[in-house]
Amino acid sequence: MKKNLREVFEEIYSEDQTEDNQKNEKSKEDIREKASKILIDSSNSAVKWNNIFSFIDEFRSDIVGDKRQDSTATDIQAGRVVPLILLFALILRTDMLMDVEDTYKFINSVKDQFKTEEHLKVLKRLLRKMNLENKSLTND
Repeated sequence: MKKNLREVFEEIYSEDQTEDNQKNEKSKEDIREKASKILIDSSNSAVKWNNIFSFIDEFRSDIVGDKRQDSTATDIQAGRVVPLILLFALILRTDMLMDVEDTYKFINSVKDQFKTEEHLKVLKRLLRKMNLENKSLTND
């Protein structure tokens, strides 16, 4: 069967695009899995409340004087994290607990937000600042 030039080009380029898409998707999946592992490991780490409070203070200071805040960090996005902040406060102020299953559900739902190596890099940098006792989290 003879093919015209257009059909040949479409075949060649669609194969290349398919391969590129598969590599890109594999890379994104690797990033999501790495993020998931880091978050799971961090949830199993011993953390002192004082380390968390110091981290929050340092993070707040960095953000207040820093113009590097991402343009996607809008007021709407801030509103979407309010339930997480309230949960944190409730755990501190009441007898409310964070169940392991809920932690894993949360990790499973947010791991898909990790799409680039930069996301992983910032996650690791934030974990280092938190001074977790599990040092395997921040290696590499």
